[in-house]
Amino acid sequence: MTLKRSNLVSVLGLLETRRVMDPINHPIRHPSPEAGAQALHPNIIAYKGMIAAFNSNDLSAMEALVDANLLYTIPGRSLIACHTRGVAAHIQMLKRARELSAGTLRLEPRAIAADGDYLVVWGRITAQRPGKHLDSDHCVMYNFEAGKIVEGRTVPIDLYVFDEFWS
Repeated sequence: MTLKRSNLVSVLGLLETRRVMDPINHPIRHPSPEAGAQALHPNIIAYKGMIAAFNSNDLSAMEALVDANLLYTIPGRSLIACHTRGVAAHIQMLKRARELSAGTLRLEPRAIAADGDYLVVWGRITAQRPGKHLDSDHCVMYNFEAGKIVEGRTVPIDLYVFDEFWS
């Protein structure tokens, strides 16, 4: 399956209608055998583990959370714009972004929506480079299979600002 605009619209619609709530501050309600029990969607749990590893610069821990044939896209024309295939290529791209930002790159989730195999994160991206500062809203889309990320796409809210920072 590929991530399409219609998938993003569908999952973002969940945020709008509040069928899926922000797990940063509110648990998501799922049917369970116990009345009143609340649980996070399993893909949200996997994502939270991945972003914690990323923000602590533990890129090797991220490898366990993604499929060996991961497809990932970062749009634009900057130094990190790319289409990667496989874990090694993805980790290499993340290392490059870390190096270019002298380890200051951080992603802060603000809202996460999950529906089936899809997950969308609305958040904030921050980083520093010599003479440059990035502090912007940011969106990331993922497709999961068997609990692992098989496809992802970075969706900068302001692609011009994103490209300028990384150029």
